[in-house]
Amino acid sequence: MKFKLSEIAYYVSDKVGVSEITIENYVSTENLLPNRGGKGIATRLPDTGKVTKFKPKDILISNIRPYFKKIWFATENGGNSADVLNFRANEQIVLPEYLFWLLFQDEFFNRVMGSVKGTKMPRGDKKAIMEFEFEIPSFEIQRSIAKTLFLFNHKIQLNRRINDNLLELSSTLVGQFKLEHLSELQAYTIDELAALNSVSAKKAELLATIQYLDTSNITENSIDEIQVLNPMLEKIPSRARRHIKNLDIVYSTVRPNQKHYGIMLNPDDNLLVSTGFTTITANTDKISPFHLFVLLTDNQIVKGLQAIAEGSTSTYPAVRPQDIGGIELELPNFRANVEFGKLLEPMFMQINANNQMNQNLSVLRDSLLPKLLAGKIDLD
Repeated sequence: MKFKLSEIAYYVSDKVGVSEITIENYVSTENLLPNRGGKGIATRLPDTGKVTKFKPKDILISNIRPYFKKIWFATENGGNSADVLNFRANEQIVLPEYLFWLLFQDEFFNRVMGSVKGTKMPRGDKKAIMEFEFEIPSFEIQRSIAKTLFLFNHKIQLNRRINDNLLELSSTLVGQFKLEHLSELQAYTIDELAALNSVSAKKAELLATIQYLDTSNITENSIDEIQVLNPMLEKIPSRARRHIKNLDIVYSTVRPNQKHYGIMLNPDDNLLVSTGFTTITANTDKISPFHLFVLLTDNQIVKGLQAIAEGSTSTYPAVRPQDIGGIELELPNFRANVEFGKLLEPMFMQINANNQMNQNLSVLRDSLLPKLLAGKIDLD
């Protein structure tokens, strides 16, 4: 039976004081991750006032630039900004877990894009969204479909937690390495340790197909999507011009505190990244790329770059490649650096393997999703 969204869910309007929440349980459009990646930790709270209150099993969706597909199934109590839509299920008709998958699918975001108002900062029409219709099966079928799909998400989240632990361990080892060589430390700039934007840009039109990585598609070394484009048939983003090499670090120059950075392992020859990245190629005679990546992504470095970005005169808070190149790091002799990097390498190989598995799981989940919702796959 078909129901309008307004019959199976409603927008939450309850409020909570900013003083009652933290950056860990505050959700805004900035810390919701693109391509249905869930949420990260907010960088700041509103100064004063109240925000919308959410609770476990609410569904939060960014209403700014809906094509980014930012959605999260709440697992805790907290607060969200006004530009985040907070849906709560009418549990007499639909399970919250099933409603989440209805709103997770591409079809929903495509329909939201069809309702948007504004061009520079498009927002979905909240009233029109509630008119969308969905086929709602029995509770038994809802429960079975939701359980199956959440199995994919649980495995993806497990791999992400493993990666977080490996990154934390690598950071701890880098700190210990520095302490063991305190008497030998010297200051070096990134420019002395690496080359920035060393590979000239390629014209996408010269390639039969390209893979394109935008700045929003990688967060804390986790890639959620690489677009595959045909220059003969599709318009190629104007920023799809920077080529990269194996073990290059890509570091977004816009809003550094959003942590759109990563280290690229064995990229395909036709992979282009946005010119919104600075690419950093470590001089491996001086330092391991893995060691350099851990140093560059230290919270103090990120905060320092964000402070520079906020003082810039560009449209968005951004740093220049020379700002990154001028960062000073304290390191011992180059031989010790290179040897130490061999300790970090297996960790990053495992992180990469987990990321690859997550990408495959996401593709499989997203291919099954519309078939399950349409009743084309029987889970009995």
